Amino acid sequence: MALENKYSLILASQSPRRKELLGWIDVPFEIIPSQVDEHSDSIDPVQFALDIAALKGNDIWSQLTERISHSQNFFPLIVASDTVVELDGVKYGKPVDRADAKRMLLELSGRTHQVVTSVFLKRKDIKGGEELVHSFAVKTQVTFNTIGEDILEPYLDSRESMDKAGSYGIQGKGLTFVSDLKGSYSNVVGFPLVEFLDELKKFIGLEETNDWRNSFVH
Repeated sequence: MALENKYSLILASQSPRRKELLGWIDVPFEIIPSQVDEHSDSIDPVQFALDIAALKGNDIWSQLTERISHSQNFFPLIVASDTVVELDGVKYGKPVDRADAKRMLLELSGRTHQVVTSVFLKRKDIKGGEELVHSFAVKTQVTFNTIGEDILEPYLDSRESMDKAGSYGIQGKGLTFVSDLKGSYSNVVGFPLVEFLDELKKFIGLEETNDWRNSFVH
């Protein structure tokens, strides 16, 4: 591979949690957050999350179209993601206010819900120049203890719930709600890191080697 022909990793998200988790793979990346309208008609939580991640990723790709077409050495690899909390067919997104957050948490209290995080990957192939796409989703089961007012009210006061699907963050004070977890912890945080690494290496065709980081611009 020519020295200049490497992938530019781009995260289509301004989530501090995804930024931190993606940073752990030790590959530099650019952040270009998507502002696309996040809409899907799917009632299935997995397909819903896949649809939203694809919307975000394709939005950033379209923003880079001119940059791609005017540079022979720019090979973007876009990473977009979306997280959905689901219980009994009901999807729980980010709360609109404190009352909405409280409603969500009380509905999740004492029950087991599902956290689905989707990841959308799109790249301009270095060898052939074509656009290639890959998507996957990871599920984790999270069980909440019964949430008492002594824990709930201070949590709502912290405003930690306001920018998180399901109104809680497992990496913060929301961990006090969790009595059991089956599956990926980082998936609940908002980005399935182990699964992402496996899928990323397959996507660039380097799953059998240890030097995959050399495929990216540093």
